[in-house]
Amino acid sequence: MAGTTGSSQAIRELTEQIEARKRQQQLVRDVRQQKQASLQRRHTFERLTAPILFLLTVLISAVVLLFF
Repeated sequence: MAGTTGSSQAIRELTEQIEARKRQQQLVRDVRQQKQASLQRRHTFERLTAPILFLLTVLISAVVLLFF
């Protein structure tokens, strides 16, 4: 009986280690996904910045030409 109790304790500990490793891997995946999403949002913003600035420049130039 003592051998069975020891082996079930070892199995339980290994199971807990596996569960902890799975949680850690999931946490790493979640952090990576958040970082990727952040980079993608920044890329989209950077891609839209130039056309918006161009349009603002054209509009300001048109207003300046109309009044002067």
